[in-house]
Amino acid sequence: MRGTAVTKRAARRAGRGRAVAAIALPAVAALPALIGGCTGSWYHDSADREVDEILGEFDQKALGDRAERLVMPVALPPEPPPSEAPPAATPTAASADPAAAATEAPAPVEPLVLDLKKTLEIAVTSSRDYITRKESLYLSGLGFSLARFNYGPQFSSAVNYVWGDSEGGADSSSVGGSFGVSQLLPTNGSLGLSTGLNKAMNRGDGGAPDDWSTSAGISFSQPLLRGSGYDQYRESLTQAERSMVYSVRDFELFRQDFTINRAEQFFGLVSDQRQLENFEIDLETAKFDLAQAEALQRVDRKRAEDVIQARRRRIEAESSVTDARVNFARQVERFLIDLGLDPKTPVKIVETDPEFESVAFEQESAVAAALANRLDIQTRRDTIEDAERGFRLARDNLLPDLNFSASYGSGGAGRAASGALPDSWSRSASLSLEIPLQTIDRRNAWRSAEISIEQTRRGFADFIDSEKSAIEDALRQLKNLERQLELAEESLADEARNTRLLQFKLESGEAGSRDLIEARRTKINAENSVIERRVQHFIARLRLYRNLGILFIDDKGYWSIGTPAGARSEDGE
Repeated sequence: MRGTAVTKRAARRAGRGRAVAAIALPAVAALPALIGGCTGSWYHDSADREVDEILGEFDQKALGDRAERLVMPVALPPEPPPSEAPPAATPTAASADPAAAATEAPAPVEPLVLDLKKTLEIAVTSSRDYITRKESLYLSGLGFSLARFNYGPQFSSAVNYVWGDSEGGADSSSVGGSFGVSQLLPTNGSLGLSTGLNKAMNRGDGGAPDDWSTSAGISFSQPLLRGSGYDQYRESLTQAERSMVYSVRDFELFRQDFTINRAEQFFGLVSDQRQLENFEIDLETAKFDLAQAEALQRVDRKRAEDVIQARRRRIEAESSVTDARVNFARQVERFLIDLGLDPKTPVKIVETDPEFESVAFEQESAVAAALANRLDIQTRRDTIEDAERGFRLARDNLLPDLNFSASYGSGGAGRAASGALPDSWSRSASLSLEIPLQTIDRRNAWRSAEISIEQTRRGFADFIDSEKSAIEDALRQLKNLERQLELAEESLADEARNTRLLQFKLESGEAGSRDLIEARRTKINAENSVIERRVQHFIARLRLYRNLGILFIDDKGYWSIGTPAGARSEDGE
């Protein structure tokens, strides 16, 4: 008899399992189809599409009208040239190619030819630093996409199966699903809707029969004092939008600084290369002088002291060349690393003179242009508004909590699904008021927000004063560099004439070799000084344009002054 009872119970369990399978298997079978469509590639492409739209939108918000509202400083008329201007001397190029010093061994491939344009194009596509900053901007876009998403309807759903058994008790299991949606309201309240369907199965001695149940409900909650209103509702999205604008501005300023720094590196290499050429010319001259002195000594036309002096000069020149070659190779490798290239890549630096342009702006107009154009000044001005808005919200936070909530629901149960439709309702409403007894945290937050406003205003005023002084100083320094360049070119012309004169006197026996050696050394230093002054003036001029807010960078990394350099590329550069 007991065996028969066990057999019957097993049969009942098998029947219950088939019923569960009939309900659960279709839902389980649908899950792979839903999950399979959302692969990693789908998420990747979906995120990229949304962030591209966000970056385009905020690029227009942050920079779209920049050219239209640009304020240009007033240019001063050029100063009349002096009546007698000495001719500028051009450094002599050596026949040897010093770029070969950038590599330790001859390369089997053609060297990469780098001029300024090619350098900037490579920099904005390969530089690790540039790529990292682009990714940071992309991540800002991802963060904003989530903030904006949170203001839309929020959907939720679930499918569940529960099984239970106990010794001497009834077997029980259930399968069901639920679906819900909620929406944040402009009053900072929330509205929610939920539905559910459940199938309960109870088997065994004394167990209840199978039962279907359904439910549907709607709920509403609304703060009436603290946390209520449109400003509270939109604060997260407002700050996310403003932060996105700040990120776009910061990236644009980074692009400007990045381009200037790469241009400075490139012209620094050109300067180092020309200086190396000058040292190599000096070495060849020192070798020739030594050979000449030794030959003249053999015919008793030179003293031993002159030969010793010539040999000492050759050693000094060779030491300078060795140091210059090592320094140039080190700078080339550092330059290639900053470009994102293999530091062992063979390169040829194209010798290009930086553009020279005399700059003269009226100081007050230059300061006014910077205050109107600078993206970082606009951001600092906007942060004052952020602090003031935060203070208003903190003041609202001092109010007590007064919350209203209401709900309405309906449910049903039956032996069959068709008979379990919701047919009985319930509703509720509540109003709760907080009696604030301890509000030190709210008080401190409000006071901190009040102090933050004053700190932000003082920081803005200090920043403005510093930038005004910096712009005025930049104008003075630029004029000083122009004058220093004029003096360096005059000095070079004088040293070139002096060297030619001493060469003539040495050949006629009117001067000693020591005088000519010193003259050549001074001429080399003068040539190097001219090169350095030209690079310094060029970079200082670009930085001034950047600090006036009139520098624009195109998608290839090149610049223009006072007008947009070109449209942004699709990847957000």
